[in-house]
This record gives sequence, structure tokens and C-alpha cells, in this order.
Amino acid sequence: MILHDLLLPAPAGPPASHTLVRVALTAGLPARVDLLTGVHAMLVLPTGLARQWWDADPGDVVATAADDRQPHRPDRPARPPLRLVLLRGGEVLGSVPLAAGLRRTCPDSGARGAVVEVTVVDWLLLAGTVRGPGDYGSFLTLSWRAADAGEDTFDVPATRRREPS
Repeated sequence: MILHDLLLPAPAGPPASHTLVRVALTAGLPARVDLLTGVHAMLVLPTGLARQWWDADPGDVVATAADDRQPHRPDRPARPPLRLVLLRGGEVLGSVPLAAGLRRTCPDSGARGAVVEVTVVDWLLLAGTVRGPGDYGSFLTLSWRAADAGEDTFDVPATRRREPS
């Protein structure tokens, strides 16, 4: 098996039925992204893990979507567990790991019916943003749609071509 076969393909773009939103993360973390009326996503990093970035250069990269498409290297620190917490008022609809191309419907329990579907498109988080407000160049790109109805179109699942052995 060749190493590049173990890498995930670059995620397809967001579905046409989704609204694409790119937000500059200038208010620090947690960062709020408004979606539907009364529904928003919060980008969060556990406080204990954020402390290691407080003394770093503000331009140091904490995490980027490009990391998800690189092979694992033991000499590279693990990517911090950034999450999107989706909220409606004070109710948590779901918690979504920040992973390039991940598409999630929340709440995903199905108990109360779907409210929003979110796709993680791209991000760049710099140490200055973890430390506090300021324009350090960090951003988050998501796509979303109200999930109260089905889709009119469907993505073709990605397949990997296998070479004969």
C-alpha cells in the first residue's frame, strides 16, 4: 500500500443547497457564528489546552484544515480538539469536531427532529486568536442549511480506485 492511499481525498465543496459563510475570528475564542434565526455555532478549544498558546508568538499556527489532509508524523504535535457547539437559545443541539469536510445534522439524536445541517469547510486558527481579541488572520468557513426538509440533490459517494496487486 502506498502512503498516499491512506490520506483522505480533499473534501468536495459544500452542497449547492447550503449557505457558505466565512467568518474572521477577531473576537478570540470562543467564537460565535450565526446560522439560522436563533441558531448559532460556537467554536471552542478546551481551556486547559489553550494555555500552551498564551506565551506563543501570535502568528503561530494552532490548527488548520490543511492538517487533516497531511500524513501523521510523530514529530508533529497532535492537532488540538477544536469543536463546534451548535446552540438554539440555551439548548445544545450538538457538538461537532472540527474536521475538514465533516458534514453533520444536529441534533443527530433524531429525538426532536433535525434543525440544521453543517459542513466544516476550512479554518485557520492562530495563537493570537486563542489569547484574545485581535485580527491575527484566523478564520472559519462553514456551510449550512436548515434541516427541516430533505435535500433535492445528493452527493455521489467518493470511491477509491484500487490498483491490481
